[in-house]
Amino acid sequence: MPDEPGPDADRPTLDRSAAWRDHLANERTYLSWLRSALGVLALGLAAARFGGRGGVGAGTVLTVVAIAGLVFGAVRYRRGRRTIATGVLPGGRGLAPIVAGVVLVASFLLAFLVLELAD
Repeated sequence: MPDEPGPDADRPTLDRSAAWRDHLANERTYLSWLRSALGVLALGLAAARFGGRGGVGAGTVLTVVAIAGLVFGAVRYRRGRRTIATGVLPGGRGLAPIVAGVVLVASFLLAFLVLELAD
């Protein structure tokens, strides 16, 4: 009977334009994380090369922060892609506030170390 609805007839259909828009927004966010991490990495390399006594430590901290940003951005991108594909929203806030806090604390510690070692 071709006129009878199939087993998925009561499921809501996915608006393809909204899904594409969400995928593109997810990709833009990932590229933003990548760009920011590369900027922090460049700053870390410059600090290690030209920073004097405290430059190597500052460069190391900035490099670790850049790598953490790359990993976090990739994990967030994959999780967002999976969420868009399945349509199931994850619960909770995730790691974003924790990562932001760690980066903020690391930045303050780095600034303190650079200023103390410069004297």
